[in-house]
Amino acid sequence: MNSAFQTVMGWLTDGKVFQGLMVAGLIKLVSLGFGLQEQSLQTQQRLTVISQDLAVLQKDVDQLNRVSAANQVHTEYFLARLDKLEQKR
Repeated sequence: MNSAFQTVMGWLTDGKVFQGLMVAGLIKLVSLGFGLQEQSLQTQQRLTVISQDLAVLQKDVDQLNRVSAANQVHTEYFLARLDKLEQKR
């Protein structure tokens, strides 16, 4: 047991354990970076789809606004005709 302790202490004093931990930490950071990059790509793809959906919805809203405006014109026209007919009575 004493030799195991001396071996570990030798590693610590040689810096080998610290270097191993640093390498392991760097590997973990790189893998986390790739994971974040993948998540970022997926998020960007989702945002692209959402943006496309919003563009389609905006076109629908524009179409509804045009139809609504046309209906308003027709309603005003028919109300004016109705008023004229009532005045003739």
